[in-house]
Amino acid sequence: MISRIVLFLAGVGVAGLLGGCDDNLVVGNTGGGGNGGAGGNGGSSSSVNPTGGAGGVSVTSSSAGGSGGNGCAGMQEIGCLGAFPSCVPVYDDLCCPSCNSMGGCADCFEIHFNHCEPLNQACNNGPECGLVPEWACNGKEASCDIDPGASQTPCATEAGCVPAYCPTDFECNVDPICHPVKAGMCITECDAAPPNCPAGTYPESDGFCYTERCIPENLCVIGL
Repeated sequence: MISRIVLFLAGVGVAGLLGGCDDNLVVGNTGGGGNGGAGGNGGSSSSVNPTGGAGGVSVTSSSAGGSGGNGCAGMQEIGCLGAFPSCVPVYDDLCCPSCNSMGGCADCFEIHFNHCEPLNQACNNGPECGLVPEWACNGKEASCDIDPGASQTPCATEAGCVPAYCPTDFECNVDPICHPVKAGMCITECDAAPPNCPAGTYPESDGFCYTERCIPENLCVIGL
């Protein structure tokens, strides 16, 4: 059965990252809000009915692009990446956040998506808080050739990288491995059965068909 999974909203609403923790990251200044910029990429809606992997979940979602101002506000990571060149993702370090008032730093390094901002603001003047990777400003993807065992949170040492796990009915030499977050990684158009993914994960796509790996469920599924 042909399945098409179009989900823009994902990612966790986490509070934030530390600026200047990685040479590959462009650190913005804290302070004033964005200066507007182009709106989102227009509206879209879809029904999500995975036939396997995520356990037969049925979810309906919609996303409306802005017509002006900060049309990036409220977008989650996948939707934000799909809105390039209007929008870019902003990341923060949960161990030493700059996007909230918690203060203090722990002896760890855990980068997560924080929010979405207009490219013009975040890449030219710096984001309101947190940091924007250089690859995001250039419309590329994260380099995730990293050791997932280097952190208690696999692959969280690089912005835009997530763990990709082995399906339950397949044996992988390395599990997990780190994959870059991409706009199309939750969209499948091929006539193929999805892999059987562990609980809490979702079948990853290369934008057309399954990669035979499973990514964190919250990137793709809304309302569980």
